[in-house]
Amino acid sequence: MNASDRLPRIEGIARVVYPAVVAVLVYVTLWVSSLFDEPPGLSPGIVLGFVAFVAVLSEGLRFYARRLDRRWPWHARTGARLAWQLGGSVAIAIVYMLAIYIPLKQYQIEQGSNDAIAWPHIALSALAALVLAVALSALHITLDFHAGLQRAQRDAKQLQAMVLRAELDALKAQINPHFLFNSLNAVHGLIAQDPASARALLIELGDVLRYALGHSERDLVPLAQELAFIDAYRALLEARHGRGLRIEIEPMDDLLQRRLPPMSLQVPIENAIRHNRTREDDPLVVRVRRSATGIAITNDIKPRQSANPGAGTGLSNLDQRYRLLGADGIRITRDDGTFAVDIGLFPCATPPPSTH
Repeated sequence: MNASDRLPRIEGIARVVYPAVVAVLVYVTLWVSSLFDEPPGLSPGIVLGFVAFVAVLSEGLRFYARRLDRRWPWHARTGARLAWQLGGSVAIAIVYMLAIYIPLKQYQIEQGSNDAIAWPHIALSALAALVLAVALSALHITLDFHAGLQRAQRDAKQLQAMVLRAELDALKAQINPHFLFNSLNAVHGLIAQDPASARALLIELGDVLRYALGHSERDLVPLAQELAFIDAYRALLEARHGRGLRIEIEPMDDLLQRRLPPMSLQVPIENAIRHNRTREDDPLVVRVRRSATGIAITNDIKPRQSANPGAGTGLSNLDQRYRLLGADGIRITRDDGTFAVDIGLFPCATPPPSTH
């Protein structure tokens, strides 16, 4: 049960218990103060009657507070709201107290009680009403501020979730158009050299784009689907670069149900090709293999001589996607002429069947 679920329960308990406690305390105070005169007694019926009296007053003051919410909400005019709530609550409590006290005392006198309605009795009743009003108003103000705090925290979490979702969607939107551009270039490079192969690759491109567009709304996909996509993507790239590029994928049968963001493998592969040269006499080899934390995509560093190597946002965006999904970011290392991108894998969506 989270804090927002506990709030109605806490408020309900407070609305029942707090007035009863206040009623008993005030009644005991009145009883002690009246020992010099005629003690009212502490019979169960009288005590329960006084508790009911205070509970009705508490609900009346709460209704009054709700009416004030419409005209003087706490966040708009705090000072005016406090003055109106305390002042109005005291006035309501005094009128309510006297409306009960005077007819009751008048009835006792008519029944032969040796008593009279005097100003000291009225003043004492008004003082008791004042104490009750302040105590009960403190309860309602506390509940209001507690409820407001819980709502603010809940709204902040919802807003944060919306911002994270918007950022994640924005990062996805940066990937797909860029990928489409490079895939079309891969096919374009074959049109003049080998039209038949270009037509075959257009079919591969359709499958690749179907995956890219069909999974753009998903945060995570099984590794099996991602590897199938990379296999089709590899055909496009190797067709374009010929023997100058080789992409080697290590078998990972035991990891196929683990999950990762869609097109996470494509980004490091594309980054390797963009920043390194591909020549038939010195091919660029990109390896996709398992690592201690997930999957590593590695390549030898063979700097491309290009005036426009790219904006360098692909890996940065991939790192942000992982962080927005609540995981550690990707790990990039350069060691002995090798560039490596290590990406993590999320748990399976559903556990595999038990073998026991």
